[in-house]
This record gives sequence, structure tokens and C-alpha cells, in this order.
Amino acid sequence: EMEVKVLRWLHEEEATGVQYLEAAIAEYLGSCCRHGIAVPPGLHLLALDVALLTAHPHQVVTTLHEQKGGWDSARLASHLERLARKGALAEGWHLALDMYTRLGMHDRHCQMLLSKGKVVQALQCAQRHQLTSIDPEAFLSKAAETGDLLIFTAVYRVCYQLVEPRIEQYNTLLRRHDALLNQSIQAVA
Repeated sequence: EMEVKVLRWLHEEEATGVQYLEAAIAEYLGSCCRHGIAVPPGLHLLALDVALLTAHPHQVVTTLHEQKGGWDSARLASHLERLARKGALAEGWHLALDMYTRLGMHDRHCQMLLSKGKVVQALQCAQRHQLTSIDPEAFLSKAAETGDLLIFTAVYRVCYQLVEPRIEQYNTLLRRHDALLNQSIQAVA
């Protein structure tokens, strides 16, 4: 862990060239792998950050795919998600989703899907893994935001089965969507 702290310090203080730091990290990672030593947790994050500085995001993506879960950690997945949110690594969303799935962090996977507006996929994930950690209101709110009656109705039906008493406030939304649908049908006819 001390080595990672030193490398992190070199990175943050810009005490050495990025290419040198990238080479040092690659050598350290390679040495750990060759000798069967567990890679310190922070090293993967540092390797990712340095690779992005050297404009090698494709290398990061390739490396993460080649590891087949060997680098997986909640910390790294969260970091990938943050990088994607900032626009520093577009593939970060997919990499984080895959990593959360491999780690069995289905609630976080589901929350990410919701944050991206993928309501149906999030609901399927929640049902498949029997998640109770995410409030049904989150699904209903996101479904209502889509403005799509079919999506809202599907989500409503699933959520109604789960939490019938608390869902009354969404009946108004459902009636509003029904009215819009009827207007659309009449306009077409």
C-alpha cells in the first residue's frame, strides 16, 4: 500500500512525467501478477487515472475487459461511474454496470439504470434480483418523467403489486396519462 501512496503522490504533485509514472505503474502491476501478489486496491484507480491523462482510454477499456473481473471492486466501479459522469470516460457507464453485476451489487446496478432513464431495464433488474432496497416511488417517478404511457402503466402495475397502499398518489398520474392517450386516439381517428 505504501508504494501506491508514493505513486499517487507522484501523480498528484506532478513530480514526474506521466509516461514515466504510467510505465512504473505497469511494471508494478506486472510484477504483482508474475509473483502472485494481490494488487493493492488503489493501484487500479491510479492506473486508470494515469492512462486517461496519457489519452489512452481505449487501453483502459481493453485492460479492464482482459482482466475478466480480476480488478473488480466497488471502489473502482464507483470511480468509473464518476469518470463517465464527468465525461472523462464514455465507456465508464458500461464498465461500471458490468462490474456491479459481477460483484453482485444489483441494487447499485439498478440505481445506475434508473439514473440513465432506463426504467424498464431497472425494473427488470429489481424483479430478477428481488431488490427491496429501492423505493418503488423512484421507478414510478422515472416512468412518469418519460411521458410514455405504456412504460408508466407497466411500471405502475408491477409497483402496485408490491406496495398497494402507498401508491395512491400515482393514481392521479395514471389518470392524466389515460386522458392523454384517449386524446391521442381521438386525434388519430
